[in-house]
Amino acid sequence: MKNLFLLFCCCFFVGCALKEPNWNYAGDIKKYRFVKIANTQVKKVEEGGLMPIYGVGLVGYSEGESLDPKQAIAGELMKYGFLVTDNIEGEDALFVSYGEIGTSDFPEVAIQMIDTNTKKLIYSCTADGSSLNGVIDGIKQAISRCLTGLKAYFVPQTKKQKEQK
Repeated sequence: MKNLFLLFCCCFFVGCALKEPNWNYAGDIKKYRFVKIANTQVKKVEEGGLMPIYGVGLVGYSEGESLDPKQAIAGELMKYGFLVTDNIEGEDALFVSYGEIGTSDFPEVAIQMIDTNTKKLIYSCTADGSSLNGVIDGIKQAISRCLTGLKAYFVPQTKKQKEQK
């Protein structure tokens, strides 16, 4: 019985592990400063029910969460020094598109960054997130994991490294 429980626990934790993000570097992303992010649909998750209150009876309640993936992507890209703008005419800029794959238990996102002038793919990624803390948090986690591939290009320099240049 003890071995069966141990086997069950191992299978559960291995089965719930997140897949490694997939990053595709197709061009030099360092030469870009501006990004324009495609509009996305706001994700809403609402819950409700009845709650007993002493002396009153049952009272209905509802609570919800929402997320605009465009804002989550913008926040992540700003960490790497990108300027998010809607006016990218005449600039070396990237157009960022976003898509969702997967289930509500393990939301998976795909992000592409395309040169606005040449229409060539510069960077793409896919990653999943865990919705153990909710679907919204799972999507945020997936976006963050997907864009961590940019760290390879934008590692913050220490003061000593800057002085050596």
